[in-house]
Amino acid sequence: MSTAFAQVNIQDKENLPQGKTEDSRVGVNVSKYIEKLELEDIQEIITNLVDQMREFERNGKYIEAQSALIKIEEFKKEANRKYKEQLRSRHATERKEVEESHLAEFNQFNEFWDKKMEDFQSEAAKAENELLQRHHEETARFTDELIKSLPERPKDTSEILNMRKIEESLARQRDYIEAHKVQQKCNMIVLEELEKWNVTRDTKIRNQINQLTIKQQQELNAFRQRVAASQDETAKTRTNELERLIQKYQNIRKEMDNQQQMELIKVEKTIKTNGSVMRSSFGSRFGPRSNTSMINQSKYVRSERSPIVKE
Repeated sequence: MSTAFAQVNIQDKENLPQGKTEDSRVGVNVSKYIEKLELEDIQEIITNLVDQMREFERNGKYIEAQSALIKIEEFKKEANRKYKEQLRSRHATERKEVEESHLAEFNQFNEFWDKKMEDFQSEAAKAENELLQRHHEETARFTDELIKSLPERPKDTSEILNMRKIEESLARQRDYIEAHKVQQKCNMIVLEELEKWNVTRDTKIRNQINQLTIKQQQELNAFRQRVAASQDETAKTRTNELERLIQKYQNIRKEMDNQQQMELIKVEKTIKTNGSVMRSSFGSRFGPRSNTSMINQSKYVRSERSPIVKE
């Protein structure tokens, strides 16, 4: 399409609509085709028009050369518009790709750290349950050994031993009434001593179990403190890495914005200086080129999973 259009003979009067001049025909042809053309098409058209204009100039056909020049200027304006439109479109695409890449990395970051924290909590709960189970078994074993180590009955006192000797002596003398009295008194003393012993024994068992319980509670508290400290450190690491991730995105976006702004300024300067984004030779293909260097950034480095603190 573009080649055929570019090779239209400017002197061909038959192509003019009724009542139209050559200059008006230029506007008709440009408006008819220009919106459908790509930059490559415009490049080819301008190249052919430049050749025609120079040919007219060499042959002294200045009116036709002027018409060709008008067309060239119209196509250059359209090329400038399309180029800037494509440039802005490409910039918007690059920004979108950077944002999508950052969002994907952000989601991956959260998935990784959520899983890390979930595993941490699970391991901490498992370790605490194991510690509590060990404490329970230790208490049961200690209580059993303590009970076995303390006799259920106290040793007879010297008073009781003496009264039993007296009781035996009276019985041998067949003084059974007195022997019975001594026996009753001795039994009462034995019961009193047994009650005292039971209180003492129970108190000793209870105190030693309490001491063990305090020791176990201290051990449990220390474990929980280590878990809490490790959890805080893990959360701090996550926050720091998140800040680095956000800072990396902000740096990439800032650099991209600066580059895109510089591109736009350069294009405007080129248009202002040369009248077109095309090179004056009209011989090069051009168009906004995508820059993906800031999109393909390295991902954040995942930290090794912090081991749970165990005994």
